Amino acid sequence: MKYLEQLIIPLRVAGLVKSIRGAKGGYLLAKDPKEIKLIDFLEPLEGDMIMVDCTQSPEICHRASFCKARELWCDLQKVLDGKINALTLADIMEKP
Repeated sequence: MKYLEQLIIPLRVAGLVKSIRGAKGGYLLAKDPKEIKLIDFLEPLEGDMIMVDCTQSPEICHRASFCKARELWCDLQKVLDGKINALTLADIMEKP
């Protein structure tokens, strides 16, 4: 229960859930699930969804301009970004 309470805090700060006080209180989504993108939930809980730092900040690596692995990571990052920005909470809830 304490772990779940810790998860709720950043989601509430992000405006994704709201609390209801009282005997029958609890937490509710603050928006329709169709309006909540997967990235909206992931970033408050996990931070930036970057697989490898150099994909967003090439200046941190002196090999970035010629690194073949970085090219692959950048391509994979684009796929990940596209997926988590396109999916909504409703999409996930509808999956069997």
